[in-house]
Amino acid sequence: IVESILQPGNLVAPHYQVWTLAAADGRVHTGMLVRTYLDEYTYVDAQGNQFKLNTPEIVESKSATGSIMPDNLADLLTDQELRDLLAYLCSRR
Repeated sequence: IVESILQPGNLVAPHYQVWTLAAADGRVHTGMLVRTYLDEYTYVDAQGNQFKLNTPEIVESKSATGSIMPDNLADLLTDQELRDLLAYLCSRR
């Protein structure tokens, strides 16, 4: 768990795979797939915002390298916040 927090891009589980999607309108989205319903796909980006795309809107889809979790997350937390995060994640195992 500690390694995943400190170096999130080293090993990414398949269900946390990040995707880069080119839309028909020219926009490029990056996010993690969180839900599918028929031809509608819901993703979440690095800021935690959800966005939806339908199959006809997607021109190109490819897996991105790394993790959606920021590399410097531990630097943004106090020691107590990091301990609390570890305690929470360990309790969810």
